[in-house]
Amino acid sequence: MEFFDKDGEFTQDVIVKFQEIFNKFDVDKDGSLNFNEFKEFMRVTNQKDVDKDIEDSTKEVFENFELDTKGHLTFEGFLDMYFMQTQADEEETIKDFKAYSLI
Repeated sequence: MEFFDKDGEFTQDVIVKFQEIFNKFDVDKDGSLNFNEFKEFMRVTNQKDVDKDIEDSTKEVFENFELDTKGHLTFEGFLDMYFMQTQADEEETIKDFKAYSLI
């Protein structure tokens, strides 16, 4: 699977897949993920119960990626998180896509 275009950006197809995942967890449909919505995303994606690792990872994401005025993770922040992950380890992103039957 090709994640990046010739300019090093996510391909449009990949962005659509990320939007599908993001929308699945945006339960209140406000266009962002609050702390609990993101924690649920982490639980489902990693296929394990919420534990200290998921709690800590969620806090780390909320400290390092774009939030809206309510302190919720934006789609842009979600993409940035995945951009960093995919650059570091494409297999981890492939595993996430497989968890949602996107590949």
